[in-house]
Formats: sequence, C-alpha cells, structure tokens
Amino acid sequence: MKVRVRFAPSPTGPLHIGGIRTALYNYLFAKKNNGKFILRIEDTDMLRSVDGAENHIRESLKWLNISIDEGPVKGGLFGPYRQSDRNSLYIKHIDGLISQKKAYLAFDSEDDLKRARLAQEKKGEAFLYNWRNRKNFRNSLNMSKKDVEKELNVGTNYVVRFKSYAKGDEKTITVNDVVRGQITFDKSLESDKILLKGDRTPTYHLANVVDDCLMEISHVIRGEEWLPSLGFHCQLYEAFGWKRPVFVHLPLILKPYGKGKLSKRDGEKFGFPVFVVNWGKKSMSFERDGYLPEAIINYLALLGWNPGGDKEVFTLKDLEGLFSIDDVSPSGSKLDIERCRWFNHKHIQRKSNNTIKEKLLNELEKREIFNSPVVPQRVANLIKERVYLLSEVWDEACYFYESPENYNTKDLKRLENASTASALISLEGYVSKNLSFSWEKAIDFVAKEQNVKKNLILSAIRLALVGRFAGVGVFEILSIIGKEESLKRINNLLSRLKE
Repeated sequence: MKVRVRFAPSPTGPLHIGGIRTALYNYLFAKKNNGKFILRIEDTDMLRSVDGAENHIRESLKWLNISIDEGPVKGGLFGPYRQSDRNSLYIKHIDGLISQKKAYLAFDSEDDLKRARLAQEKKGEAFLYNWRNRKNFRNSLNMSKKDVEKELNVGTNYVVRFKSYAKGDEKTITVNDVVRGQITFDKSLESDKILLKGDRTPTYHLANVVDDCLMEISHVIRGEEWLPSLGFHCQLYEAFGWKRPVFVHLPLILKPYGKGKLSKRDGEKFGFPVFVVNWGKKSMSFERDGYLPEAIINYLALLGWNPGGDKEVFTLKDLEGLFSIDDVSPSGSKLDIERCRWFNHKHIQRKSNNTIKEKLLNELEKREIFNSPVVPQRVANLIKERVYLLSEVWDEACYFYESPENYNTKDLKRLENASTASALISLEGYVSKNLSFSWEKAIDFVAKEQNVKKNLILSAIRLALVGRFAGVGVFEILSIIGKEESLKRINNLLSRLKE
C-alpha cells in the first residue's frame, strides 16, 4: 500500500502540543514507510478562522524540523490544500449524493427546528433529525419536485442533510481501528447530519471525507476526540462507494493536574507552555522558554508510544526508523513538564558547548556587557551540565559578569554568625597581603587559624560570589573572575553580615 497521511488542522487559533503530537505521529509513520506527509488546512468554518493561525501551524512544524511533502505553500499534485479553495469539489460530490437520494434538501427554519426540539425535550427525549421524524419536516424527501423548485426559485434558505438510515437498512456499521480494535456504530441512532450549510459551504465532515479520498490518504491518524464522528464518516465512504482508509485514533494528552483533555487555557492557568512557538507577545511557548526542538520531539513521541527497551533519548532520525502505530497505547497520558525538562537537559548535554556560548553571547549583548575579561567559552564549558533550559543560561552565568545585588535569604541566615564574619575577615586579610597565593592554601590557613570547618568558609565564599549556595565549583569561579573581583564580593558580603 502506498502510504499517504495528512495533518489537517483548522486555523481557529494557535497550534498546541496535542495537535503537534498528531502531526509528529503522521510524519514518523510516513517516514518509516517511505510515504508522503501532507499538510491540509481545514478552514471550512471561515467565521472561526483566526488571522495568523495558519502561519503559526507552519512555523510550529518548521521549528520542529517536521518537513512537509505537500501543502498550501509547498504545493503538490492533489491540491488545492486549503478547503476554502475546494468548494466546487464539495458541491459536485454533494450533488451526486442528492441525485442518488442519499442526501436531501431541508428547508426547515430555525423556528421549525426549535419547536420540534422543545416538543421532544418535553417528553424527556433528545432531539434527533433522522429516520424517525424526517417525514415531518419540510425537505425534498417529502416534497414534490415542483414544490422544491418553487422554494429554490423564491430563494428559501436550505441546508443539505445526509440520509443516514432508513427503516429496513442494515442498522450497524463496523470499522477496525488500529489502536482500539473493532468498533460498531448503530446507524439508527445517528442524526441526518448537515453536509452543506445555508451559506453554501460544506461542513467539516463532508469536506474531510471527500478530501481524504481525493488526496488518496491511506491512513487517517488523528486524535480520539474524532471517534464519535467515525461512524458517520464511514457512512459517507459507504454512500460514495469509496474504500475506507485505515483509521488510527490516538489517545488524548491529559491535563497535568486534575482530569480531562489538555486545553490551550491550561498553560495560562497553571503556568506552563502548550504552544511550541510564540503566539503573541504574552503567551508562553516551548521555544520562548528555552526548549530545544529535539527535546519536544523526543518527549511527545514517547507520550503515548514506546519502542520498547530502556533507551529513552532519541533524535528525530532515530524515531523515523523506530516508529510503529501498532505500538501506540489507547490510554491517555498526562503532560509532565518536569519530564519534558529532563529530556531537554539530556539533549542540551548532547549539543556542542558552543550552543551555550552562543546563548550566553546573546544575553551579554542584550545587557550591553561588551568589555568583560571573563571569556564566555570558559563559562559555557562550566555551566552546561547545570542548564535544563536555554532560558536558564543567564541565571547560571550571571555571577561571572555581575556581582550579586541580593543574597538568598535562607542561605544568608545560615551564615549570620560571628564565626563566618571572622573567617571572611581573616581570609580577606590573608589574600590581600600575599601577592603569591592559592585560594586552597588561603582557606586551609583560615580554617586552622579560626578553628572552623573548611565547608563553612567555602559556603561563605560561594554566597559572596554567587548570591546563593548553588552554582559551579567555588575554585572555578574564583579563578575566572580573578582576585580583585573576588575580594570585592567578599567585602560586600562582610558589610551585609555586619548590618
């Protein structure tokens, strides 16, 4: 089978990581099977389309290095790849269904439908426009050809509905899903869904099925939120006389806290990114927060799929050779930001130290620090192991370039005693008087003279240099910033301890 898969988002807002994982699984499946990965923009609902959303979709895929084989910008033999440019194709296929009496024109007004809905609800029943009551409505199944033409001639608004089931038809339709196995739908419980809206544009369901067939999509890999639509989509394939694609419904990405599907609002609510690239000036994104695209790919690939074995860190190339839809789990997985950070740390460690150096140079330029004697490469080499996000580079490197203005409150409290102050005074005096000295010998001397532990002196020096107990090795910092700057910072801490 020639493998052709599609990622078909609607441009109703920024693309979040649930959609990204769907795109990734489609892409990996195509690569593994020497197939084609298509981007199709499903913009049939123009009122909900948002300016910039389509570009955000493309930029997200580009940042992640997910390459498109066919799409709105790339082109291809099966275009156009925006549904808003394919309306005539949909009308043609809807007309075909009408001519075969598999679809019909419905002239019911909003008031007609509202009255019918209220009457049904009074009986404690849900309202469905289907085989049980379609004969009670104003539609082309019940009207003469002359009456239909009359309504059309006077411009009466109408929709086109799919005739989902009639008494005597086979009641069920069964489909096999790769992840979930056999699923059976009862057609008699389906409504006669609208195929063509009153504004003469198709509904999502009709356009989706027509495009998948005309674009020769072999596998439909999408989120499980589309499972309730699967029965209807299969009925459409049946009505057109088309072979169904292979269906793969992916598990949901769940909220990290509480229950339910992850939403775009969760990121803002709980303070973590859900978009991979920036959307507006205020929204968080993995790119803005300092994640590497390789890490996001790695994390999302394993969020619902596992290749087996103990290995966890993979490149995109690795995943292209390993991915199998047969191993996708049917169960949803909670978003775990800490685990995502862990993957980012692992991928940073695999990068050249120059990655950290370049980020550090950007931070120095941003702060207009141009003439520092501290060599960025030396700093980058030291802090790389401590960096989990590229946005943390300055926090890990700042004390090499700037004296701390404040001290960590808890750390400072642990050193607020006479022993610390005496030890630092002694250390400052020893280093100032000795032109030729080593910090190690100076600390040994002070520890003996003041009868204090070396760890106390080292902690005090670290707090003076960094502003907190965390950081790279004390002797590395002392070596890089030099004697004069080190003594200046020790004196600053002494002044604070004497307050």
